[in-house]
Amino acid sequence: MNKILRLLGYIKLFFYKLRGIKIESNFSIFFHPKARIIIRNKSAKIKFNNNCLVAKNCRIIIDENGKLEFGKDVVLLENCYIEVGKKANLKIGNKTFVNELCRIVCLDDVNIGENVAIGPDVYIFDNDHIMKKDEMVEWDKFKSSKIEIEDNVWIGAKSIILRGSKIMHNSVIAAMSVVKFEVKENNIFYINKEKKFKEIK
Repeated sequence: MNKILRLLGYIKLFFYKLRGIKIESNFSIFFHPKARIIIRNKSAKIKFNNNCLVAKNCRIIIDENGKLEFGKDVVLLENCYIEVGKKANLKIGNKTFVNELCRIVCLDDVNIGENVAIGPDVYIFDNDHIMKKDEMVEWDKFKSSKIEIEDNVWIGAKSIILRGSKIMHNSVIAAMSVVKFEVKENNIFYINKEKKFKEIK
């Protein structure tokens, strides 16, 4: 069955290429036939290195002049969502594992290193909306800044990595954390949530 799925996925990638989409891949890739790539402009580029796995129902969207590169042995499990904006760059390093339901939105620059383990339902956003006092939010305008996640980092389930974050090598981000700054190497980052109880009257 896996051989059939692998073949169907490769045929799907081949048809993407026939449509003029710039995809670099080879026969070692497992691209599930129910995964999907949406290219908003043919100037966008995707590179899959050896032994990448893109699982069922993953969705990849790339805008004009956007670039997405998967290193060797990258795993993207089911129902992940990746969006690369206009002129943005997203790079995922060798042997990085992305668990189910993760969402990565890159409108500027996101660099994920090698041997990174990303738990389920993690969000990585290098952008947010522009908020001004006494003005309505303009939902189509964003500010963005680079996210860098170095090698051998473990990001726990349901964590959120926001723009401007730098997570240095050999660090652990505990589950359900929110990061928007620099995490030094060899550190465990967690948010101390104090338990509070109130009597119901």
